[in-house]
Amino acid sequence: MLLAIESLSKKLDAIIQINPETDPDSLAFNAVLEIWKGFKLESERAVLIILPHSKDFILQLFAIYSAGHIPIVLNPAMPIERIKTIIASFGINLVLGCQAFDQHLDYVCCHHIGEKKVWVLGNQAHIGLTHGHIVLSTSGTSGTSKGCIFELAQLLENAYQHCQAIGLSAQDTLLINLPVYYSYALVAQVFAGLLIGAQLILSGLPFNSACYTQAIRKYSITSSSLTPTLTRHLLHKKKNAFSSLRSLTVGGDSLSVHHIKNIRTDYPQLELYLTYGLTEAGPRIATLPAHAVAATRWPSVGLPLANTRLYLFEQNALNKCLCIYSNTIMKDTLGTAHGSSFIYHDNLRWLVTGDYFEQDDAGYLYYKGRCSDFKIIAGEKISFHTIRSICTKQACIQSVDFAYHYGNENELIAYDIDLKINERFSEQFHTIARSIMRQLMPAERPKVITLTITHDQGLLHYK
Repeated sequence: MLLAIESLSKKLDAIIQINPETDPDSLAFNAVLEIWKGFKLESERAVLIILPHSKDFILQLFAIYSAGHIPIVLNPAMPIERIKTIIASFGINLVLGCQAFDQHLDYVCCHHIGEKKVWVLGNQAHIGLTHGHIVLSTSGTSGTSKGCIFELAQLLENAYQHCQAIGLSAQDTLLINLPVYYSYALVAQVFAGLLIGAQLILSGLPFNSACYTQAIRKYSITSSSLTPTLTRHLLHKKKNAFSSLRSLTVGGDSLSVHHIKNIRTDYPQLELYLTYGLTEAGPRIATLPAHAVAATRWPSVGLPLANTRLYLFEQNALNKCLCIYSNTIMKDTLGTAHGSSFIYHDNLRWLVTGDYFEQDDAGYLYYKGRCSDFKIIAGEKISFHTIRSICTKQACIQSVDFAYHYGNENELIAYDIDLKINERFSEQFHTIARSIMRQLMPAERPKVITLTITHDQGLLHYK
């Protein structure tokens, strides 16, 4: 199932980037690969990729891998403080990014790839990483940032199983408008499309509904993937948005039965797939073909992918946490994430998803919520454990509780954090507030979110 360099090169060069268009001076894949080989670096270097959503990101990732190194994928919108923490905790050897990172890195030397730079750091090789590995980073909003170590073969297997589940084939033209530095777009779209031979059309960020519908018409798109938020937006704002699609895949959060019914009514020809997964799993776990099942199944996330086994671990009398076993779950982690991601059952190592589920007699999974330390807010998995740890490490804070509020368009506008404190709090307020905001701020939402902290002396606001 591995991709040969010769065929991979042609497929990568055939990717079309729109909105904005690909730079006409951009290099072909083989030229990028030769640049990396020309650096004459020691083999098996851990390379942190901090590049925006683009065709160049994809070319650089495969060039780094093909040159004998380990690509580590990261959201470039992460705050620089978190990136520096990741560099230290992951044991990064090289950083690929834009010029703006120059002032923030302690490096030995640097190389140039056009306007980008490769900074060589002084870290030693990471013992747990070898050539063949790719590291996908969690967003950091679901706890301390961690890197999930995979073999490329695992990710390709997961991509292939996803292709089988949604019927993706070489005859499809696939629109990629979700960030390629996140596991869904990278594995379930880029890797899947390259593996199956589909034409890939890469649309720029941020999402624009007019550009989306224009791209579908101009490039005869047959397959698209969206978040529930974007799906609801298009249903409300754009008539006939999905008319020419063969299939639409929705994942990242749940899509209501009401909206599923609207899609089935307005687009009866459309194959609608609801998916569930997480980065640590490689990333896809289950798929529901909503167009092909009874409406009573619509609240479900479907059946597990082929070769994926499920185990519902009873954490308490009311809730069962989903654990999975498959060939595609991560090998190990980098970083200092809290808690274990695995449990052992029947002499097998199972990945703990952190999600509560129920399963019916036919095997369909029904999502019931996150475990107590996590919450999905505005599509982001927020770890209250991490925030609670930040707060309770301060001598002035005795306890903490959380709330959050949405605006008219289901837009997250504010967090409330209720702290029990002593009189020394005012001196440390801004330092603590900044630490909390770094955990709460969804990376894809550049607008300010107001953090309101209440205590027995009144209200304090931080923006």
